[in-house]
Amino acid sequence: MPIADLGDRKLQYIRRGQGSPLLLIQGMAGHHAIWGEPFLSLLEQDYDLVAFDHRGIGQSDRADEPFTVAEMADDAAKLMAAVGWADARVLGISMGGMVAQELAVRHPDRLRTLTLGCTYAGPGGSLEGPGPLRMVEAMNTGDVATILRAGYEANLSPAFRADESRFKQFTDVSLSVRVPSPVI
Repeated sequence: MPIADLGDRKLQYIRRGQGSPLLLIQGMAGHHAIWGEPFLSLLEQDYDLVAFDHRGIGQSDRADEPFTVAEMADDAAKLMAAVGWADARVLGISMGGMVAQELAVRHPDRLRTLTLGCTYAGPGGSLEGPGPLRMVEAMNTGDVATILRAGYEANLSPAFRADESRFKQFTDVSLSVRVPSPVI
C-alpha cells in the first residue's frame, strides 16, 4: 500500500477506481479495511477513491503526542494534495465525520460535497448513546475479545448480526491493521 509524505508525517492509504475523487474518512479505531470490500468495489466503479489510516494506525506514522480532530482534518487536506487532488467528495463516518466537518470548516475549497454518517456535531448533541458508552466501557477493560464484541454490536445492525458467522469476518478485518490502544 502506498504511503503519502505529508511533510510532517506519513499516512498509509489505498487508492482505487476512476472517476470523481472521493475521500473516505474512517472513525476512531477504524482503518482502511473497515470500509469493506463490497462497499469499496461498488464505489470504485464511479469514483477515484482514497481511504487512509489516521496517525498512529497501521503503517501511518506513530502518534506519540496528543492531537486534535482539527489536526486530523489538516492531515486529510494534505493527503488530498499528496494524491494530486484539488478537491473531492468527502465521506466521513463516526469520528471521521467529525474530521470531515473540520475539513469543511478549515479547508472549504477542498470539498465538492460532504456526506456524514453516524457522527457528532458538537454542542447540543450527545455521545452518551448505548453504543458509544458500551464501546468506551469495553475499551477500558483492555480485553480484545470484549472490545471486538462491543464494536460489532455497536456498529452493525441486528439483522446483519443475526448470522453469527459474520462476527469472525468482522474480527478478522478489525485485527488486520494495527490500531494501538493509546491512539484510540
